Amino acid sequence: MNLDQITMGVFPLLAASQTGVLQDPEKHGVRYVAASDGMWRAIDTAWLKALTPVALSSKKAVIPYGRLTQSVEFLCSMPPASLWREFAVLAKSTLPNEVAAAMVWNAEQDTWRLAARQSIEANPGFVRYREVELQEGEHFVVDIHSHGNHSAFFSETDDCDDFGSTKVSAVLGCVGQGATQVRIRLMLIDKHIDLKLTCSGGWEVQEEKQEIIL
Repeated sequence: MNLDQITMGVFPLLAASQTGVLQDPEKHGVRYVAASDGMWRAIDTAWLKALTPVALSSKKAVIPYGRLTQSVEFLCSMPPASLWREFAVLAKSTLPNEVAAAMVWNAEQDTWRLAARQSIEANPGFVRYREVELQEGEHFVVDIHSHGNHSAFFSETDDCDDFGSTKVSAVLGCVGQGATQVRIRLMLIDKHIDLKLTCSGGWEVQEEKQEIIL
C-alpha cells in the first residue's frame, strides 16, 4: 500500500450527490467532498457531525456535482451548568495561576464529568499539564482553561494549541473579580465557529460576543 492509498483510506474523497444529501460514513473520521461550488469537509465523531466548506470556487467555475449546505449537529447531550460552576471554583482556587480541565461525555450512559488536568507548570499566563485518561465509552468534548485575573479571550497560544483539533474550546477570565467571563468556540480542524454559553450549561451559535457571569 503506497502513501496515496493510505491517505485516501484515512481521508476519503467523495463527489457530492445531486440530491445534496451526504450519506453517513461507515466509521468516524474526516471526509472531503467535491461539490458544485468547491471543496467541503465532513467531520463525523461520536458527539458531532459537521459539514463545512474548505475552499469555495469562483462563480464562473463549472463543477458537475451536487450542492451542499453547511451544517453542524451535536450528537451528545449538553453538559450541565454545574460543571461550569465546578470549573470556576477550581479556577479561583488556583489563582493567580491558570488551570485546565476537560469536560468528558460518556456516550453509553449519557453522563458528563469534569476531569481536572494535573498541572506540571503554571503561572498567571501559562499552564502545562498532563492529559486526562478516558474511560470506556467516554469522549473528550470540551477543552477548558482559565486566564486567572485576565479577561477571557483566545490568545495566539490558544489558537496554536487548538489548530488541527475537533472540540469545544472554552476560556474563563476575570476569575477572581466577581464577574467571571466565558469565551467558547467550536474547533473544526482549521476553522472555528463562535458559540455562546446558555444558562443550562449548553451552547448555541452566536453572532456577537457575549459575556457570561458564573
